[in-house]
This record gives sequence, structure tokens and C-alpha cells, in this order.
Amino acid sequence: MKRLLIFFGCLLVAFWPVWIWYGERTTDGSDEPYGILALVAGFWLVWRDRSLLHFSDRNCFVVGGLLVGYAAAAPFLPDLVSAIVAVGILALASGSWRKNPGIWIVFALSLPMIASLQFYLGYPLRWIAASGAEVILQTAGMEVGRSGTNLLWKGNTVGVDPPCSGVEMLWTGLFLVAFFSAYRKYQIGRCSLIMAAGAVAIVVANCLRVTLLFVKESGLLNLPEWTHDGIGILLFVALVLLAEKCFSAQSGRATTTAPRESPTSPPGLPLSFVIVAALGVAVLPFVPNSEAGVKMEHTPFPGWPERWEGKYLEQLPLSEAEASFAENFPGKIGVFSNGPDKIILRWVTRPTRKLHSSADCLRASGYTIEEERAGAFVAWNEDAVYRIEEKISNELRDWSGVSQWFWSASLSQAEGPWWASTMIRVY
Repeated sequence: MKRLLIFFGCLLVAFWPVWIWYGERTTDGSDEPYGILALVAGFWLVWRDRSLLHFSDRNCFVVGGLLVGYAAAAPFLPDLVSAIVAVGILALASGSWRKNPGIWIVFALSLPMIASLQFYLGYPLRWIAASGAEVILQTAGMEVGRSGTNLLWKGNTVGVDPPCSGVEMLWTGLFLVAFFSAYRKYQIGRCSLIMAAGAVAIVVANCLRVTLLFVKESGLLNLPEWTHDGIGILLFVALVLLAEKCFSAQSGRATTTAPRESPTSPPGLPLSFVIVAALGVAVLPFVPNSEAGVKMEHTPFPGWPERWEGKYLEQLPLSEAEASFAENFPGKIGVFSNGPDKIILRWVTRPTRKLHSSADCLRASGYTIEEERAGAFVAWNEDAVYRIEEKISNELRDWSGVSQWFWSASLSQAEGPWWASTMIRVY
């Protein structure tokens, strides 16, 4: 037990930047706070199954080698990826990842990831939902077409907007599946199968949700406004009940085996190796790295436009926070005034996560966000109300959502550079 505590203590110290990032992202308001529930559930599961935790020299060698690899890759990894890797290394170090991997999946889901999932998976999930709804409606005999994430029928267009991507539904469903799996101590094979089946079931349920919403929004059925949210809630409840029935139908809990005993002769080399590697990772953030892993393109900047959407622009100085953010931005950032309105322009040379919706920043600053349509929303707090319109464009087309633009640009379906505009209108 003493060696196990030293082992885990070294890893917790090694990953101290991850824990600081975790705390900041969880409390700054830029992400949904759902991860706190998963974190509490994870700690409870670890305490309940603490008998599965064990120390072995083999784990020392494996974890020590992974720490060396992590030290080499860390400067180039996004914060969320670093955190996921840290959880994975802790799972391997515990010796319980084969016997009850659901615990560590719960911990991974506790990371503040909803905003990132919306950025990366938002558009693909919307496209899948629209495609699935198109197939279901055509099977039902309706001549429904699709353009991107829009469903077309008799001259009407029903858009599958970002809230209908099902990202939050996917996270919540996977958390419940992982928790049930960990609670019943399913081993790695069964846990992997159930997690994969759960993910597919959740995506299919979201396709059904979009199909039913199309029936409402297209005017086929005149349903009350509350049914827009109610349909999603009812489908999710049905999915949870179905999942619980499937879990209950399993033939009891998976059998567990007693943890292997640690070697009677405890050599000092493996644990010493981990201590040295952990210290190396812990001091890594203090090593100067001026490039910060960012490669800037050399596309010539054409200069800021004098007018935008027919109106003259007056450039404003960047705030300290804006200037800091612009340092490693792949392109240029400018802030302009247009009468009472404010315009933020970004000239972007490559696909980047740094180009994200201003809704994330405003939510982190305490604003309440209400989506109107793709690329437009209202933000308000006690002091002000703003209407925000966002757009990304090149010479050929426009994008109203950053997730859709990111995938078009990443898959070389749209050539850069691009202009991204954020129009902030005071109500």
C-alpha cells in the first residue's frame, strides 16, 4: 500500500498542470458543469472498488515509459487531449483498467469537454441526424430532400441547428452507460461492447428526435411550443429505461478476480524510474518554448477592409486579453466600431480551434445565451442585451457555424484564407 501511494502521488504531481486546467475550465463558465457529477461518481466507484487497486513492477515500467512519451508530446497536445492521456495513464497505473474500465471512462467523461465536442462533433452529428431523418421520412413516403443539415419539403426548409446536434445527449448517455458498466463491474471486453452499442443507440435516438421535430416544425402537426424540448426529453428517458432493462437482463455481475499479489522482493528500480520520469513531466511547463508548437502560415495579409457590409469601419485598439489571444492566432484579429455596434474581424489562414463561437466567451463571462438560428443568438446579463451575428466566408461561400467551417476547411473542401466576422449589436 505504501508503494502504491507513492506511485499515485508521483503521477498526481506529474500532471499538476492538468488539474489546474481542469479547475479553471470547470469554474470559468465556458463549459457545461456536468463533469462534476461524473467526477463525484468516479471517486465513489474508486472507493467502493479500492480492493482492485494494486501495485506491480510491470505497471511501473509501462507507466514510466508512457511518462517519457508524454513528456515528449505534451508541448504539442491540446489541453483536453493531455487530460485524457493523464486519465489513461492513471488507469493503467491503478491495475484495475481491465477488471473495471468503466470507472476510468467515468473519470474521462468528467473532463470539461462539452464545448470541444460541440466544436468538433457538432456539425458531423447534425449531418448524421439530418441524413437519418431524411431516410426515415422517405421510408414513410414523404418526398423529403436534404441540403447539408437542412431538410427540404414542399418549399419549406427545416434546419438542424447546433442545439439539435445531440452532443449533450451523447455525453449524458455515455456517462450513464459507463456508470452502469462500472457499477456492475463489467470487464474490458463487455464494457467496450456496451459503450459502442450505447453510442450508436444515442445517435439513432437523435435521428428519431430530429424526425419528430421535422413533423412539428414543417407544420405537418400543430403541436404546442413546449413539445420542441419535450420530444427530446421523452426520447432520452425512453433510451435510459431501455438501457436499464438491457443491463438488468445481463446474467448478474461480471465475475472479478482477486488482485495479484505484489512481488515479495520489491526491487527499487521500477518505482525509482517512475519517480524520475514524473519529476521530469512536472517541470516540463517551466521549460521555455517560444514556438509553442504553432506554425504560422506565410500567406500575405491583404489589410483590413475600410467598409464591412456597406458600412465604414473605425479600428479600435485590442484589449490586453485580445492581444494575448492574437499572439498565436493563425492570422490576424481586429476590433472595429460601426456606430453603436462593434465588429470583430479575424483573418484566418488555416483550420484552428482558436476560431470558436463567441457564445463560449460570453457564457464564460456570465451571459445567458439564447440561440435564434445558426450563426445568430441573443446574449444578456443584468446590465446589457446583445444580438450577435457570426459568419465565416471565403470568395466562394459562407458558413454560419464554426464546426461546419472547420470540417470543410480540414477536409480541403474549402480553400483559405477566410474572413470571420462577429457583429455585436446593442439592444
